[in-house]
This record gives sequence, structure tokens and C-alpha cells, in this order.
Amino acid sequence: MQSRNLAIVFAGICGYAERLSALTWEESQRMLRLHAALVDPAFRRFGGRRIKQIGGTFLVAFESPTRAVLCAAALRERVRRFDDLVPPQQRLQARVGIHLGEVRIAAGDVFGEPVNIASRIEAVAGPGEVLFGESVWLSMNR
Repeated sequence: MQSRNLAIVFAGICGYAERLSALTWEESQRMLRLHAALVDPAFRRFGGRRIKQIGGTFLVAFESPTRAVLCAAALRERVRRFDDLVPPQQRLQARVGIHLGEVRIAAGDVFGEPVNIASRIEAVAGPGEVLFGESVWLSMNR
């Protein structure tokens, strides 16, 4: 098992689990495909590596905390522009949580406290918010 210092990003759809009950399977899959189409270009542009998708949330790893924050700002803007064009019930309302630290890497996945903290940060973010831990702030090129 390898260890690396990475910026971990959780980028999700606000209220995804709650919204599922009102959607058909096809509608939920369409929403997930749309979310991926909006955020994947930002992940690639800023050098993020998508690790996995957990429901309506993507787990992405970055070598640079600065690039992780820039990516989060870009994807927030992409989703906001989309949300401005659709009815309220179709809005994605992205939220992002970022944390930096040493993670363990195995079988293409990442594990450790930074992953858990990034997930918790994303969970408290509101619609359109990008929140990150102090380790990210202190390590960024400002």
C-alpha cells in the first residue's frame, strides 16, 4: 500500500439522497450523467483524478491543493450557470469539500483521515459552496 500527500475533493449534488425518492430510475441516472458532464471537464482541466462516484458525489484526488480549489471554483461556476437556465426542481446545486493530507492508495482507491474529513466538509457545505480545511488554505499558492 502506497501513501501520498494529496488534496481530496468531494463534489456533490446538494440533497441528492432526498431528491431520489421523487425521481424515477431514468431521471436519477439522467441527473447523474448531467452532473458528470458538467464537472468532469473541470477535473481534467485542473489535473484531478476521479477516484470514484458515490451516489451523487465524486471523489477526486489532486497533487496540488491550489489546483483543487481552482477546479472547485470552476465546477461551481459551470453548475451555477446550468442551474440558472433550468427550473428549480432540475437544479443540481453543487457543493464541494476539500481537505489535504497523507492518504493510503490501494486498488485505485484512497483511504485515510483526509478522505473522511473532506467528505464531512462537503456534507456541511450549502448549495454553491466550496469549503476546505485549514491544511488546504495553508498549503495553497495564494
